Amino acid sequence: MWCSNEIHSPMSLRGLHCFLEDGRKSLSTCEYNANWLGVAYGEEALRQLGSLPIACSGTTLGSRTAIEAYLDAMTAGIEVISERTPGITQVLHPVDQAVHNYVVRLGLPATPAFHTNEDGPVLTLYHVPPDEVLIDAEGNVRNRAGDMPSVLHQYDRHPRLVTWVNDRFGVRAECP
Repeated sequence: MWCSNEIHSPMSLRGLHCFLEDGRKSLSTCEYNANWLGVAYGEEALRQLGSLPIACSGTTLGSRTAIEAYLDAMTAGIEVISERTPGITQVLHPVDQAVHNYVVRLGLPATPAFHTNEDGPVLTLYHVPPDEVLIDAEGNVRNRAGDMPSVLHQYDRHPRLVTWVNDRFGVRAECP
């Protein structure tokens, strides 16, 4: 997560910006997100939010004011869940993902802007099938709209992209 009032970007930094994962998966059709949300908030919250696309907690952007409100809501959400179920954060490490999806849909004073994975500035690759990762003739990764995203999130889930990043940028990333 990054917070700045002085970003040079085509998108306005007013408010909070959340980035959705691949649109073919929803909170209920991804077994991990369904489990995290169900354990953290219960079956009713899963029914209420389950059909929505997954908002990735690993990529959130906004103005200072929006990020502060978001962090306050996230902290409060994690505290409530931890008090209700002591030790949950030791067993359910990605509780932040469940809290993020709950908070950005139901727990903020202002609705965030949601950017799709298919044409937004962040390309989250966890649910994108390996054969659908688009690399153009110049060797640039593209989203489905043909744009070059600013951020490749979770590229390390794809061995071909780990090799691509290592070769292109001279780093030694590894698949988890």
